[in-house]
Amino acid sequence: MKTENNLFWDGIKTPLGNMILVWDQESLITVGFKETSNLLYYKNAQKKECPEQFSKAFEDYFKGDIHALENLPIKQKGSSFYCRVWKELRKIPFGETRSYSEIAKAVGNPKAVRAVGTANAKNPHTLIVPCHRVI
Repeated sequence: MKTENNLFWDGIKTPLGNMILVWDQESLITVGFKETSNLLYYKNAQKKECPEQFSKAFEDYFKGDIHALENLPIKQKGSSFYCRVWKELRKIPFGETRSYSEIAKAVGNPKAVRAVGTANAKNPHTLIVPCHRVI
């Protein structure tokens, strides 16, 4: 079982500002802008240079390769409902949007519109899980 001692973090510069990435040996745990980063939850993560796999993907994304983040390995840490929502968000094609209602129906709970909004707001993988495509 992994502990926080097996977690690492680094900051990367992007055109939108500094981002913080937290990862373990296999996957990104959280990605966020420095000001709103989930790093506070990973205080024992060790500072380490960001793996090229991650930094290059973000660099390519900001250079215009809209598919650069699609295959990054992530770990979803949240309730089963939140994880279903986040998985559904990753299915939204580029250039398209979905409503909270559409996502709620897609995850099998059409009345959970507000809960979808909450899950969307708590997305720990900025840009990778496209919460910005939900309106």
